[in-house]
Amino acid sequence: MNKFKNLFEKATRSDGTTYHRVVEGNQNSEACYEIVRHLNDDSIEDIGYEIAYRAAAFLEDADPKDFDTEGNYTGDMPELASVWTFERLSYLNNDNQRDISDILKEYGCEDIATAAAIWYNQQVAEAINLLTEKIK
Repeated sequence: MNKFKNLFEKATRSDGTTYHRVVEGNQNSEACYEIVRHLNDDSIEDIGYEIAYRAAAFLEDADPKDFDTEGNYTGDMPELASVWTFERLSYLNNDNQRDISDILKEYGCEDIATAAAIWYNQQVAEAINLLTEKIK
């Protein structure tokens, strides 16, 4: 599914940290920004760009038979949250702490890192659905 290629990219800030951003000038850049705004509840956070980047990369490599005739992804959703506890905990922020607390209760997680990983995977799944809906 090449339509998901070159929507997002990794870049490096002057301090050496890596971040994700929308590729400027692509025909779908406005849709990409709309998706990131949705994932971030209208704020601008690096995590929304990362999630959208991961979702687009997943869709780019997905098997064509995992899409229906309208271009919607129908295959299994990926589990992309890192196994590293530090990275999983980095997903927690002021905007999603209530969602992660709810996941702790709903799934009976034994720790916050596991709940944060579940939250991250749910966000990637949502981004996959948004990308297939908006990028035609």
